[in-house]
Amino acid sequence: MRSVVVALKLAEIQILEDKYKQPPLLLLDDVLSELDLEHQQAVLKLTTTCQTFLTSTKRETNLIDTVNKSLFYRVQTGQFIQERP
Repeated sequence: MRSVVVALKLAEIQILEDKYKQPPLLLLDDVLSELDLEHQQAVLKLTTTCQTFLTSTKRETNLIDTVNKSLFYRVQTGQFIQERP
């Protein structure tokens, strides 16, 4: 079911970009947790056309190669700490 929701959200991005002639900001809250590796990689590849904020409860080290030009942060005791990809 989550794959369908993500697919609809990505279609909505294309519609908004076509209408406003600029890419929207995409917020994805823990969407990868219920997807298998193949679908996780597909979602990440499709989000490269717009600025994306992706939250997760764990860092998937096997997906780092899929994400280009990314910044990684973790929250620790109320502080944002930048990590290396």
